[in-house]
Amino acid sequence: ADPTWAALDAGKQQSLRETHRLLPPPSLETATDEALLRTLDDRPLETWRALTDAVPACTARALAEARDLAAPKAEDRPTPVTLRRATLQDEQSVRDWVKETEATLIRAVQQGPINIR
Repeated sequence: ADPTWAALDAGKQQSLRETHRLLPPPSLETATDEALLRTLDDRPLETWRALTDAVPACTARALAEARDLAAPKAEDRPTPVTLRRATLQDEQSVRDWVKETEATLIRAVQQGPINIR
């Protein structure tokens, strides 16, 4: 488990789970064909797939907020830094993106702690 997460009390952890939609799904009725069909009518497989695909992003947001909560003083809170997305076509485009990203991160960290998002 993430040490920042582990440092939060159970109430804050639960609040973050609720805020970032990381609660366990409701139990599913699948005992009979009819029950399974009702369950799928209520929440189709595509919806389950979308919810499952969203878990990593929701987890990342919850951990970022946990880090923010763990920093007691405003000056200790990390500043979020969003890196530029890119489609890299060849080795030179990789080198250029890495050089640009490095400069962005160095400028940001010179101001204090950062949180890459």
